[in-house]
Amino acid sequence: MKKRILPLLAALALLAGCTGQTAPSGTPAPTPAPAVSSAPAPTPAASGAPGDQGLVWGENFGMEDIDVDSLPTQTAAAPDLWTERLSLVGAVPEADISLYLLNLARPGVLLRQGGEFSYFPLDRQFQDLPLLVWRDFDGDGGKELAVRYLMAQDPLSEKYGLDGDVLWPRFELHIYGRDGASWSDASFGDAADLRAALSSSLSYTWDDHEFTLSAGRVDTPGGRAWLTSVSGWLPDTDVAVEGPLIVGRQIFFRFEDTGIKAVITLGLPAAMGGEATDLATLTSTLEYRDGVLSLGADFQLEAVGGV
Repeated sequence: MKKRILPLLAALALLAGCTGQTAPSGTPAPTPAPAVSSAPAPTPAASGAPGDQGLVWGENFGMEDIDVDSLPTQTAAAPDLWTERLSLVGAVPEADISLYLLNLARPGVLLRQGGEFSYFPLDRQFQDLPLLVWRDFDGDGGKELAVRYLMAQDPLSEKYGLDGDVLWPRFELHIYGRDGASWSDASFGDAADLRAALSSSLSYTWDDHEFTLSAGRVDTPGGRAWLTSVSGWLPDTDVAVEGPLIVGRQIFFRFEDTGIKAVITLGLPAAMGGEATDLATLTSTLEYRDGVLSLGADFQLEAVGGV
């Protein structure tokens, strides 16, 4: 007799609590796969490295198989996310891949390919159905699954040390790549990580309400110079011109034939707290190599709103 999926979810919820820790809407639902033995264990990863899911669907929960009849077969509606314990949120039928939302003590997703399952935790809940793109992103001949999530509002005051409770929804990109028998998870979009990574690659100056933003230090015959710069007028509203440069208040990801572009806003906080003011966007190609996502060096700056 097949074991049911609900006891398995209960065990997963208990473990998630102890740790403390698409297709676009309308994508056809995948055909359920036959139940098989549990997925192979993923390769352990160092802190912050890809593959940090740390939980193996079968081995951690003592289940040799699951009843696939219990898996949802219809893609969830966005307003219904987080109301069910298990929801189908996206699929790639050509690769027999399904992505399920697990509504547990810690948010997470369950990735199914064929009869194998891998669980990946998420730091925050996502607000809408994710976008799934199945493509070879690192040029090794094998395809990876890129998933773009719109994450729930995040208190940016904690990220940037700002006064006030500044909230903003954020996009986050994950690439789930297969290395042999196991899957890894490479993510991009954390504001604190972005600020640290770009701290030496950005310059901001202002004079008499005119600002200049520069990005990307490059070597030239005359010495070090900036790759790209943009100038404009500061808005009439009060902004903290001597405050920290806000990196990544919003992040967007654009899929192109040649790869993925990250569009990152740059701005300043309000003088008395509150919502920041975006001055420009920084666009760069995202590079995916050896299971790691990082910004390329092809920076481009553009002023926001025709400033």
